[in-house]
Amino acid sequence: MIALYAIFAFSQLTTYPRLWLDEGFKMQLARNFSETGTMGTQFEPGKLEYSVHNASTGWPVVLMLGAFFKIFGVSFATGRLFSALILIIFVTLVYFLIKREWGSTPALFSLLLFVTYAPLYANGKMILAEIPGLLFLLLGLLFISLGGKAAKLSYFFFGLFAASKLAFTATFLPALAIGLAFAIYCKQINWKQAISSMCITVALVLPTIYMSLVSNLGSQSLANPYGQASLVQTIISNLKLFFSSSTLWHMIFLLFVTCWALVVTYQKGNRDWRGVTLVCFGTLTFAYWLVSPGVFRYLLPLILILLAIFPTALFQTFSVTGYPKVAKALVFGLVLVQGWHFATSASISHGNDYLRFEKYLQDNPIPSDKSVGIINSPFAPVIVPRENMSQFVRIDAIEEGKNPLDAKKEKLPDYLIYETENLELDITPYYFHIIEPLYKKIADFDQIIVWQKI
Repeated sequence: MIALYAIFAFSQLTTYPRLWLDEGFKMQLARNFSETGTMGTQFEPGKLEYSVHNASTGWPVVLMLGAFFKIFGVSFATGRLFSALILIIFVTLVYFLIKREWGSTPALFSLLLFVTYAPLYANGKMILAEIPGLLFLLLGLLFISLGGKAAKLSYFFFGLFAASKLAFTATFLPALAIGLAFAIYCKQINWKQAISSMCITVALVLPTIYMSLVSNLGSQSLANPYGQASLVQTIISNLKLFFSSSTLWHMIFLLFVTCWALVVTYQKGNRDWRGVTLVCFGTLTFAYWLVSPGVFRYLLPLILILLAIFPTALFQTFSVTGYPKVAKALVFGLVLVQGWHFATSASISHGNDYLRFEKYLQDNPIPSDKSVGIINSPFAPVIVPRENMSQFVRIDAIEEGKNPLDAKKEKLPDYLIYETENLELDITPYYFHIIEPLYKKIADFDQIIVWQKI
């Protein structure tokens, strides 16, 4: 089954799902690291800066992708290949961890739930921080399961997980602290072990925190990157989604069954601090989503944890009542529902416009001595020469860099590349008196347009 899933993941590698803007920023960080050793974004020639993208993607993921680029070369396909490999490794380790903890049958059903869950496939193939980060969490749990000296490595992987994304730092570190405190209370570890373990985890997170706090953005922009006018209104708006979103109904069903099983397990005296940590992490993840502008991707860690535990929770619940076949039927029914949704109505986009753009630049390379100005295109800086490249980005409430079209006439870039996002703000005001008279359009790929100075 894993082999079939791998074949499916590697097919249409760069077109299904379509390349998405966040992937471009991750690849920029990785390219710059592979070429300069600095995990920053270039907004003007010769200068790399920490930016908001260092907060959304911490150093472990950039380091791994940068090393992958160093070995196999920088391209959109290489980036997607990295993500697909991580996805397959992640799904495989989920199977083996659950098999080790609860047996082959729950592991097989968990695997079925994972491979039929469309958001895992879509987000896993994208070059994002979630699945690589969760792979570190999974490795941490696996090493604890192995016990002995191997268990000491678990906090190293927990640190890599928390460092993979600033949101994971905010949600997992408190959860781990609560879990370790619970372990001390239940005399599962002593306080010296808890403090040393927490120190290892925190030490690995510090670079991610540093790169976020010293970015060229203020703390207010990092705290509210979407420019939300009212936090209360955002929470109310997200709560209303429970009346209409199948994603949230799906999560509630998983949550109800899992919580019921956890209560039963707790009453039986099975009080594992790992479970407390995951419960706290899931709660904080939901709280983080609640104050976001309804981005369901932020719920992915919680939902994947629930999918992993769900078969075991259901089997344990129905084993008490003497109807284990009912549990298997319910899990298999959920597998069918997820598979049907994946095949018929999952909102996974297709597209190859960025690939055509990449191919064009391979066939018509921009000379490294020519200046390039990029506006609102996260993918162009991945493949154009860095020597004389500058970029301006406007996303939601955040602006980074300077619009190259604001330069004096003699300092305008030799090449201009922009995407169709925010045309009215960033392109239209310059079109008739700068772009049209001074440039000629040399390539148009619907989403991304290339001009050359006359």
